[in-house]
Amino acid sequence: MAILMVLIVANVILRFFNLSINGAYEIAQHCLVAIVWFGVAAAALGNEMIELDIIKFPKTYMLVLRLFSAAMCVLIGICTIIQGNVARGLGSASSILKIPRFPFQWITAVGFFLIVLAFIVLILKTGEDAATPCGDPPDGPDANLPPNEEPGMPGEEI
Repeated sequence: MAILMVLIVANVILRFFNLSINGAYEIAQHCLVAIVWFGVAAAALGNEMIELDIIKFPKTYMLVLRLFSAAMCVLIGICTIIQGNVARGLGSASSILKIPRFPFQWITAVGFFLIVLAFIVLILKTGEDAATPCGDPPDGPDANLPPNEEPGMPGEEI
């Protein structure tokens, strides 16, 4: 990523002198494909995706939602591989540097398949959590509270 940053900064500075690096935009565009898709897969694997705490779904719904999401990612990954094969057959390439497009479409597909692996890991974790009996003590900062007591400061009136 540092090389990509240096390339973009150098291109911007050179524009002040009416010069530019040929194909800098194309190189940045193609590098971002790998950065984005591998980054999304890494975030999904680390369970660091953006979550909304507005609605908490039960674990069984989350399991079904993750199964559906994994199936959709498999479908999109397969379609992306097919599209990459078509681009390879047509000889599709970037306009200035003539960089073939199909490897980056395949990188996108690999990113989707890595997301599927992340969903499988999350599904297995959700299945383990769902298999835990309800009588087990909870984990976390409020684990020592009596069952009907709300978290807060002692003596705090709500």
